[in-house]
Amino acid sequence: MKQIQIQSQRRFQNISIYRQLQNIIEEMNMQEGLLFVQCPSSSTGLTLMKQNDDLSNDMIYGMEKTFPTQDQFYHYAHTAAHLKSSNMGNTLWILVQSGKILLEENEDIVFCEFLGPKNHTIYVKQLAES
Repeated sequence: MKQIQIQSQRRFQNISIYRQLQNIIEEMNMQEGLLFVQCPSSSTGLTLMKQNDDLSNDMIYGMEKTFPTQDQFYHYAHTAAHLKSSNMGNTLWILVQSGKILLEENEDIVFCEFLGPKNHTIYVKQLAES
């Protein structure tokens, strides 16, 4: 199993992990198969999105509007982060074909921080075809 270390800088932040995942694929010399990607934190998410800063900012805004950080929660800021993470999910399955991540043009794989700044470890497990 491989690991990616992430250090977020802000409470809400989207960080591309595409390059790190592609590097892992190349290190393993993986040609075909699946990668299982997980961040075992209940205040983060993993998702696919277009490579676009405005879209990334809109996603952060939309998640905060849907699950606002507010003091009415019993556990204040943490509850909103857990709701965002539960809604998005913190795992992804990534298809690999011909040694490359299989995504449409301009798509990205993004780690989403909902309660930073923090350090996180993302785990990556190869499920290759023989």
